[in-house]
Amino acid sequence: MISKLEICDPIQLCVISEGYECVNKLGTILANYDRSNDKDALCMGRLKSQECVDEFVFKCSDAKAKPVKDAFKKLFDKVNDTCKDIELPPAPICPAIPERNRVCYLGNSFRCLADLNIKYLNTGDSLIWRRQCLEIQSMMVCVATNTTSCDAESGDVKAIRESLKDIRTTAYGQCPWMSDDLCSNEEICPVVNAGCEVDLERGMINGEKTVCELKQLADECIQRNTVTCNHAQKTQANNVLEKKLQALGFSKDLSCDNSSYDGCLYSFLSAARDIYVDSRRNVSCQLLQSQYNCIAMKISNPNNSSFIDLARNLLSELSKKLIATPCTVNVSSSCSQIPVRKLSELITQLLLNVQLHTTSFCAQSLAIIQEQKTGDCNSGLYDIIQNSSAFQQKCVGEVPSCLAAKTKIEECLGGNSASSCLDQKGARCISQYLPVNCTLDKTWYTQLCEHTVLLQVNGQQSSKNFISEAGLHSRFSWLFVDGYRHFRMVMSAQPINSSTVPSCLQGSQVNDPIPQVCSDSNPKTLGNSSNEIAFNIYARQDYRMDGPQSVKLEFTVIPYRNVTNTTSGNETYEDLLGASFKLTYIIEVDDTDALRSMCSSINDPHITTYDGFKYNNMNSGLYILHRHIKEAIAVLVQYQQCAAHGTCNCAVHVMAEKCKLSIDLCNPNTPLISFDAPKGTKDLPISLFVEKDQKTYSVVCLATGTIIKVVVDDPYMNVWILPSAADRGNAGGQCGDNNGDGNNDFQLPDSSRYILVPGDSQFGVISPDFYNNAWKVSNASDLASIFAPGVQITTEPLPEYCYLWSNSSTGTKPTCHQSAHLTTCGYVTGEDQSNKLLEMMNQMTSTGSKRKKRQAVAQEEEIVNTTRVAPGWPTPTGWTLEKATEYCMDNLYNPSLEACRETVLAMDETLKSFSLDDALRVCIDDIRLSDSTSWIQGARQVATQICIEEINRNPEYQKQTKTSDLAIAFMNTTCLPYDCSGKGKCYKGICLCDKDYVGTGCELSVGQVTPPTLTQPDEGVHMCEITATSDCSSIYITGKGFVGSSYLSCHIQEVEVAESGMRDVTSKITVVRADLLGTDLVRCDLGTKSTIKRSVKVSVSNDGKTPYPTYQYFIAYDPVCYECTMYSCIKNTDVCFIGTTCVSEGKRSVYSECQYCDLKNPNKWSIDTGITGCKEDDNKHTTETMDVTTKALIAAGVTLLVLLIILVVALFVYYKRRDAARKREARQMHRHDNQAYQDHPPFYGQPVTAINTKPSSVKNNLLGLNSP
Repeated sequence: MISKLEICDPIQLCVISEGYECVNKLGTILANYDRSNDKDALCMGRLKSQECVDEFVFKCSDAKAKPVKDAFKKLFDKVNDTCKDIELPPAPICPAIPERNRVCYLGNSFRCLADLNIKYLNTGDSLIWRRQCLEIQSMMVCVATNTTSCDAESGDVKAIRESLKDIRTTAYGQCPWMSDDLCSNEEICPVVNAGCEVDLERGMINGEKTVCELKQLADECIQRNTVTCNHAQKTQANNVLEKKLQALGFSKDLSCDNSSYDGCLYSFLSAARDIYVDSRRNVSCQLLQSQYNCIAMKISNPNNSSFIDLARNLLSELSKKLIATPCTVNVSSSCSQIPVRKLSELITQLLLNVQLHTTSFCAQSLAIIQEQKTGDCNSGLYDIIQNSSAFQQKCVGEVPSCLAAKTKIEECLGGNSASSCLDQKGARCISQYLPVNCTLDKTWYTQLCEHTVLLQVNGQQSSKNFISEAGLHSRFSWLFVDGYRHFRMVMSAQPINSSTVPSCLQGSQVNDPIPQVCSDSNPKTLGNSSNEIAFNIYARQDYRMDGPQSVKLEFTVIPYRNVTNTTSGNETYEDLLGASFKLTYIIEVDDTDALRSMCSSINDPHITTYDGFKYNNMNSGLYILHRHIKEAIAVLVQYQQCAAHGTCNCAVHVMAEKCKLSIDLCNPNTPLISFDAPKGTKDLPISLFVEKDQKTYSVVCLATGTIIKVVVDDPYMNVWILPSAADRGNAGGQCGDNNGDGNNDFQLPDSSRYILVPGDSQFGVISPDFYNNAWKVSNASDLASIFAPGVQITTEPLPEYCYLWSNSSTGTKPTCHQSAHLTTCGYVTGEDQSNKLLEMMNQMTSTGSKRKKRQAVAQEEEIVNTTRVAPGWPTPTGWTLEKATEYCMDNLYNPSLEACRETVLAMDETLKSFSLDDALRVCIDDIRLSDSTSWIQGARQVATQICIEEINRNPEYQKQTKTSDLAIAFMNTTCLPYDCSGKGKCYKGICLCDKDYVGTGCELSVGQVTPPTLTQPDEGVHMCEITATSDCSSIYITGKGFVGSSYLSCHIQEVEVAESGMRDVTSKITVVRADLLGTDLVRCDLGTKSTIKRSVKVSVSNDGKTPYPTYQYFIAYDPVCYECTMYSCIKNTDVCFIGTTCVSEGKRSVYSECQYCDLKNPNKWSIDTGITGCKEDDNKHTTETMDVTTKALIAAGVTLLVLLIILVVALFVYYKRRDAARKREARQMHRHDNQAYQDHPPFYGQPVTAINTKPSSVKNNLLGLNSP
C-alpha cells in the first residue's frame, strides 16, 4: 500500500528474512508458470523478484548477502533460458517520479534533449562533472515526466529512449552523487570518510610495505567501504586511488600481477634512494636484496632489447654496490655517493617507457657519467653505461681518425689548387673537419688569401651532441692555427623541424618559436694571449613539455679590420664579410619538464609539494617552503593566525645570495614590497614582475629559473612555485625534493626522512606538526639556517647568456642578458620592476629608516608557534562534508573555469589528463577549518593556476588555431575579479574599464576617486645621497588608497634647502605620471639626473588634479659636497666647487692632468706646475676659451629667439583654429582611465607643466584635458 502511494524513497535495507521472502516469491512464480505457461508473467515476475532482493540486501555485507543471492541465482538460472527471447516492457526512465506527475508531451521531451550539450560528457574530473551531471539529471526528469504516459511503441518514444540510453552509457560512472539511473540523488558513500588513500599515502611515505602490498590494502579498503554504493561512487573511489598513485610518481599502468615486476622495481628503487638517509638505511638494506631477487626472477627480454639488457645490468650492479658499501659499516674512502636518483630515473625509463627517445636516453646517460670521480670504487656502474651497446650505438658520435679527417677535407676542398691562395671556402673545410690532434697538412695550400682565418676543432663537437634542460651542456671550441687573427665568431641556431618547436601564446613574441639553445656569451673574439675560441652551449628553460628537439648550430667566422673616422677620430671596426664562413653542427636538446610539478601554499595553508603530495600546516611562524640544495636560493613564507583553527600566508621572502625580496602583509607598518641587498649591488640575482592588477607578483630566480607567483588578496596571499628543469631533484623544504617521487617528500633539513604517525592524519587530511616545525626558522636574516648545508654564498654577478634564433623576429644580433637562458612567457606577465627596486634600495641611506625596518621584521619573527587541534565534521554552524562538497562543486565553477574546460576539451575530449580536484579539496577543507565559505576565492585561484599551467606546459595548444584561440580566450578571463566588477572587460588578465570607471578591477567610478593617504617618511624627509649607484632621479612614496589608472600623478614643486633652512623656489607645480609599483608604493620620476644638490616637495593624486594636501620633502645631495639634514644643507669646506661640480682636495680634472683642486683656490682649477708642460696660462687659456664659447652661445641664442618669434606668429592662427576642434574632441575622450590605453598614456614619466597650478588653484585641469 505504502509503495503504491509513492510517498517514500525506494527501499535500501539489510533484512535477510525479507530477502528470502523475495526468493520464495520467485519460487511461487515458477510454480504458477508450470501450470499456465505464461512466459510474460514469468519474466516480469523474475524482474520484480530481482528488484525485491536488491532492496532488502542492499546494505548487507558480501558475506551476509551471499546465501540469499545464491538461493535466488539457482531459481533465476532456471528462468534465464525461457526469458532470453522475451521482450519485456521498458522500465520507467525515472522510477522515483510519482505516476500522478507523468504526462505525454513529446515536444517538451525533445526540447529537454536539445538543451543538453552532449559534448559535456566523457570528462574526467568531479568538479567539472558536477554541472554536467545536474544538467543531465534535470533532462532525465524532464523527459521521464513528459514521455512515460505515451505509447511505448511510438517511434518518437523509442527514439527518445535510445538517445537516453546513449547518454546513460556515456555518463555511466561519472556522477557519484546521483543514482545509477541519473534521476535522483544518492547518499554519500562511506568510502569518502574511510581514509583508504590516506593510509596508502602514509604507508608509501613510511615505507612500511612494498608498493603492491599497500595497493592491495587500499583496494580492499575501497571494496569494504563501497558495498552500499553505486557504480559511479565505486568508480570515483578507484579514480582517487589511481590519481594518488600517479601523484606519488607511479605509472598509470602500474601492474601488481604475479608475473609483473612493476611493484618490485618501484620498491627496489625507493629503497635505493633512501640508502644514504641514516634513519632509513636499515629498512632500505633489508628491502634491496628481496626486491632485487623479485625483479631478477620476473624480468625477461624476449625481443633482445638493448635498453632492457642495460637496465638489467644496471640493477644487478646497483644492488651489489649498495649492499656492499652503504649497507656495511666500513665504507671505502674512495667510494663516492652513487647518483641513485638519476640512475633510478634512467632504469625506470629503460624498462617502462617503450617510447624512450634516443635524445632522452643519451642525455640522461651522459649526465650520470659526468658524476664519476677519478679513482671512484663505483666506476663499474658508469662503465656499464659507457660500454653498453645501447650507449655506443645511439650516443657516441664518430671520432674520425686523422686519415679519415684528411679524406673529408680533401673531398671538401675539391678542385681547389694548392698553388693558389686558400680562401674562406677552403678555410671552412679545414676548420670544420680537422681535429686538434691531427697535423695541419701544408700541401693543402701554399698561402692563405688576405684576411683568411684558419682553425682546428678543439672541443666536444662531433656527429652526435646532446644537451639537456636539466643542466647537461656541451662545449664547442676551436684553436686558431694560421691566418688573420682579427675576427669575431657568432653563434646562431635554427630548428631542424620548426613544427615541433613551441611558441608563446601571448606577449611581444607571440607565435614566434621559442629559441631552444643559448651560449655563455656571443659573439666571441680571440684573447690577446690565447689561441682558443670556445662556446658553452646550454638548453634554454622553456617550462614546456615539447619533447626532444634537434637544432642546427651555425658558427660564423667574420674577419674585421679597424677603421678610424677621419672627422671624429674615433676608431670603429668594419666586417670583412667576403672572407667569412660558417661551421655547422647538429645538437640534440633533451626536454626534462614535467607536466605538473607546481608547489603551492594556499589559504589555511594547504600545501601541495612538487611531486603532488598534499598536507596542511596550521601553525604560525616563518617556514622554508623551498630551497635549492646547490644554489643560495630559498623561499620563505610567513604564516599568521587568521581563523580559530588555522593560519594563512601573510608574507613571502625570496632569498638569492645576499639579496632578499619581501612581499609582506603581516606587519601593517612595513611596505608591501621591500628589497635588501649589499651596498653597491648593480646586478640582481632575481627579477620582480608586477601585473597591472596590482595583486599578482612574479619573482624569477635567475640562477635556476625558479618562478614564484604571489597573488595578494588583502589581508592574506596565496603562493605558487613553478620549478624549472634545473630544479629537478635539487629542491628541499616544505615543497619536497622535486624528484618525481612523492614517497620521499617528507625529508627533514638534515636529509633524514620524517615518519608519519597516526596523529598526523585527521579527517582524511595530513597535518604533520613535527615535520612542519622542522622547517621553521626564527630569523629571515640567518642565511646559514635558511640555505642548504654546504651552499656557497657569493656576491659575484650572475653570468650572461645569449641566443640568436634564425626562425624568429628577434633580429640578426644576439640577445644577451642574465635571463636569456629562460623563457617565461605565459607564466610571467607585467612589468619588470627589479631595477626600480634596486634604485629604491640604493636611495635608502638613512640609518633611521633601516633600523626601523629591521625592528619591524624582528617583531614579526617573534610570533610564537601554537599547535591547534583541527576541527571536524560537522562544523559548529552545521556544515557537513556532504553539504560542503555540494556547495564547493556548485560555487567554484565560474566563467574562467568554463573557458578553461572548453580549451582542454578541444585538446582532450575525455579530460583524462586534467583535474581540478585540488581546488575542490581546498574549498572543502577550508569550510571545515574556518566554518565559513569566505575562502572560496583562494580555491578558485588554485583552479585558475592549474589551467594556466596545463595550457602553457603543453605546446599542442599553440599548434592548432582552434585550441590556440580558446587558450587565449581563457587567458582573457583570468582577471581579479574575473568579471572586472561588471564595469569592464578582461583582456589578457587586465581589466579594460568602461567609461567613467577606474581601478585595477574597475571597482571605482571616477566620481568616487579620492586623494590617497601618504605615509610620512621615518625622518619626516626623503633623503637621498647621490653616488655612483644612485643618481636620485626618482622619489619613492608609500601610502594607501592609490588607484591604478592613467590619472595617478605626482605633483612636484622645487624648493631650496640652504644653511638657513628651507624655502620655496617657485610656485609652479610640475605634474608627472606616477608609476604604481604596488598597492602602497608609487615612484615619481624627477625627469633629470641630480648632480650636486636638489630638493623638491611632492604629493600624489588619483585624478591628476587633487593631491594629498600634505606635501613631502625630498633632498638629494652629493655627500662629498654637502652635509644635509631635514632642515638645512651646509657646504663641505674640504672640497672645491668648480662650475656645477664639486671636487675633493687634490683630485685632478678628467680633461687635463695639469688641473687639480686646491682649497686655497676653491672655485676654479689650480695648475700643477710641477708637471712638465703645465703652465699657469693653461687655466687662463681655458677661461678665454670658455668666454669665446659663451659669446658664441649667446649669439646663437639670440638668433634662435628671433626664429621662435616668427614661428609663434605663424602658428598662432593654426592653434586658434585647432582649439575649438580639440575641445569638441576632448568631450569624447574618456579613455585615460581605461587600461586598454596604457600603452599610450597622457603622461610619459617626464615633467609636464600643469596649467594654473599655483598653490591656490591646484585643482584646475591638467593640460587642458577634459577629465571626467
